Amino acid sequence: MLAQSINILLRYSTVWIFIPPSPGGVRLLEDSDRRRVRSAARALLTVGAGLPEARRDELQKVIRCFFNDVELAPETLQRAAGLETRIFNESYVPHGLKVVKATAEQGLKGLMELERRWRQHFLSTMTPRYLPSLWSVGHNHNKLLRKYGEDLPIQLN
Repeated sequence: MLAQSINILLRYSTVWIFIPPSPGGVRLLEDSDRRRVRSAARALLTVGAGLPEARRDELQKVIRCFFNDVELAPETLQRAAGLETRIFNESYVPHGLKVVKATAEQGLKGLMELERRWRQHFLSTMTPRYLPSLWSVGHNHNKLLRKYGEDLPIQLN
């Protein structure tokens, strides 16, 4: 729990420098039309007979228009009452992926710097007592630089 809280602090403090979070960064969006249809169906199912006829007709029309039905069958009403109002946001990209893509544009050196920061964050916050003797913040970084060079282009899917 503590580690998770501290990881969130790191995300908000240093990693956000790379690319700010987008305001529309939500995975699921609330569809107001679907919400209106579901609300209408639930109203008809719970107090349908107690509603004024004009209001009942209005609610039935909302449901019929959504399903393109001429008649409102009981099955359609049940289906409308259970309608999922949240839809997947096609343009959603997780902020972590944006950060990795932004650092990948800087090449291998950029990704290694991100990795170094996270490792240093781990050391600073968790203060581990039992690490392997060869464990280091920059483990394998020099080896990778010698093998691939600093300007290795990184391509992410």
